[in-house]
Amino acid sequence: MSNPSDRWYSLRIQAQPWTTGRISIGRKAGGVHGYLSPDAQLQQFQEAVREELLDADPLPPEQRYKLTFYVWRAIETYTTPSGRHVTKKAVDATDIQKGLEDALQGSLIGNDRDVAEIRTVLVEQSAETEPFIVIHAEVWEGLEQLEIPEWVWIEKDKTTEPLDFDEIVEQSHDYAKGEDLF
Repeated sequence: MSNPSDRWYSLRIQAQPWTTGRISIGRKAGGVHGYLSPDAQLQQFQEAVREELLDADPLPPEQRYKLTFYVWRAIETYTTPSGRHVTKKAVDATDIQKGLEDALQGSLIGNDRDVAEIRTVLVEQSAETEPFIVIHAEVWEGLEQLEIPEWVWIEKDKTTEPLDFDEIVEQSHDYAKGEDLF
């Protein structure tokens, strides 16, 4: 159920993944320097998102936020000048998420460092999909009581050393079976 302070936005835009631009090397002041130009398609997508959200109410300042993105994305197909049919590859949720989150900076949110929790759901991705993005934005209320199992908190309080991955997996299996861990 939605909180009255939650914000929902819908955009009829083709989501583009975050990607690096062109990398080049040049000389400057007697040294060799690397340069990274922004990706033009990503910039166009981010500008389109900002334009769509021009009249939207931004989230309250000086808060931490929880964002959920629901994405319907068309996989683009085209024919090259030589007549070859090409279908672009599907993209992953994290690349979509980063490109979209960066686009919200300065429009819905002041800075993406203020995002405490973020989730992206790729609802559909195919050549037949109609592009659409839904953004659910809310003020982050902190961790939910049972979000992290109790044994993890106990382990966290025992040491400042990172938890051993194999131990976490073993304990989570024991925990799921309802066995006492300690």
